[in-house]
Amino acid sequence: MEIPLFPLHVHLQPGQQLALRIFEPRYLKMISQVAGKTSAFGIVPIISGSDAGEIPLIETHGMLASIVDFQNMPDGLLGITVLGERGFKIQRTWVMEDGLLMGKVSPLHNA
Repeated sequence: MEIPLFPLHVHLQPGQQLALRIFEPRYLKMISQVAGKTSAFGIVPIISGSDAGEIPLIETHGMLASIVDFQNMPDGLLGITVLGERGFKIQRTWVMEDGLLMGKVSPLHNA
């Protein structure tokens, strides 16, 4: 399956919830595309680099995440809470024109 990837300095686990503050246009667009749908996105741990700006070097595995809550924050940013669903292995990645990292992934069986 092909999904948007969200690189972070975190290892999300199945069943774990994670609160995020979204501010980059590429991720705001991604959230608007997956919110309220059955589609998920992938959270992928960063090996080196930053979670903002340039695409960092990422791990080869990640976690499918679904949005379970969202709110507009007092500082104007979008706050979302995601739930770790299922692990995946990245087969290949590419970057969209807007800078969003995409990946072709294969779901893993969680232990």
